[in-house]
Amino acid sequence: MCIRDRWHIEPVLSSLDELCSRFPHIQFFIETRVHYYEIPLPYELEEIFKRLPYKNLGYWHDIGHTYVQDRLGFIPMETWQRMFGRKCGGIHIHDVSDDLADHRPPGEGVLDLHGILKQFDPQHSQYTLEINAQSEFESVTKGLQDLRGEALAV
Repeated sequence: MCIRDRWHIEPVLSSLDELCSRFPHIQFFIETRVHYYEIPLPYELEEIFKRLPYKNLGYWHDIGHTYVQDRLGFIPMETWQRMFGRKCGGIHIHDVSDDLADHRPPGEGVLDLHGILKQFDPQHSQYTLEINAQSEFESVTKGLQDLRGEALAV
C-alpha cells in the first residue's frame, strides 16, 4: 500500500458499487487523473477492480494525464496500460506542451500520439479528443486531420 491512508477509497467503492449494481446497462469508467493526490493511483484502481468485479466498470485512459504523471516522476506512462489495458474502454486524446500545459490540440505538444495510440486495441476503445476551449479552430482541424491519417475514428 502507498503512503496515503485507505479511508479515502471507501466512499468511492461504496458509490461505484451502488451505481454499477443498480445500472448494469450503463458503462462506468474511471479516468486517469492528472494530479498525484487525486484518485485513482494504480494501486487504488487495482483495488477498485478487485473489490468491484462488475462488467460495466472499466478504465478510461487519458494520454496527457499519464504523461504529466510520468514527467513529474510519479508513475511511468506505460504502467497504466500494462495494468489496466484489458479494462480500457476509451482514451482521451490531447497533446501536452513542454511546460506540462495539457489539453492541447494534437501536434501542438511533445507527445507521440500516433505511437501511444498504436498500443491500444481500437476495437475495444473509444477515442475522445479532449482539448482546451481556447484552442484555435485551425489548430484543432490540423490535429484532427493528422489523427485521421492514422485511420482513427475521430
